[in-house]
Amino acid sequence: MVTTENARKVLDNLVERLDSEVIACFVEKRLFAREADIPMRKWSMLNQLTAYFSGTSDARGFRQWQAVGRHVTKGSRALYILVPMIRIKTATTAEAQTQETEEQEREYLAGFRAMPVFRVEDTEGEPLVYQSELDAFDPSRFPLFDIAKTLGVTVTTAVTESCYGWYSNDQKLIALGTDDVTTFFHELSHAVDSHLPGTSDDTALRECAAELSSCFLCHLYRLPPHDGHTKAYLENFSGKGHVAFSIARVVERVLAISQFIAAHTATLAPCELPA
Repeated sequence: MVTTENARKVLDNLVERLDSEVIACFVEKRLFAREADIPMRKWSMLNQLTAYFSGTSDARGFRQWQAVGRHVTKGSRALYILVPMIRIKTATTAEAQTQETEEQEREYLAGFRAMPVFRVEDTEGEPLVYQSELDAFDPSRFPLFDIAKTLGVTVTTAVTESCYGWYSNDQKLIALGTDDVTTFFHELSHAVDSHLPGTSDDTALRECAAELSSCFLCHLYRLPPHDGHTKAYLENFSGKGHVAFSIARVVERVLAISQFIAAHTATLAPCELPA
């Protein structure tokens, strides 16, 4: 069992190291679907947000799904994206010296039309390459996975692009787009933080607490540390000159998270990462 005194000592040493390190570049992690050919990644940001709000990271048109061996399940409802309508206008120009006229065709935006697309979750058929990789990974092999179960939180893999993972308190769901344990620890810390009394409305503070908690848990489990990544994360959210002032509040929250985890697990011992 990790005592408050031991936890504080580890954290104090960690914070001192982080505060003295030169900011490091974010470490690259292995995203499950980094190389996946997903057409919607080329859509406008507005259309990508439309798909996101519909709960999917892969939406395509009816024929696009047919092209990859999948079909839309009966009764599925389409979501609609905006497709620009490009028209061609012929313009006549006159040459001042020769009085000759020349016709030029120019494209112009005439407006938008709504096009139906369907979520991957509403299709059946041939498995997609990235889906096979998602299905093959078992997040239950992560250390502290039982903490998520204790909180009633479901952990799943998902296609992510702008982030490595996310936690939804409303859905009680951790979605992982990478097999990196530090991301799981980060999102698990969010879940614990949301469960405990006194959670802050300050998004930056919650993010810093989750990232420092992830780093702390890696040290406890003797897993590869990501101190440089944590330093960059903290400074990105808090501003380089503000870290020293906000770190005390962050550490207090990390202690609360670690105390909850310590109280709900048998041991905090070295372990092997899932293959």
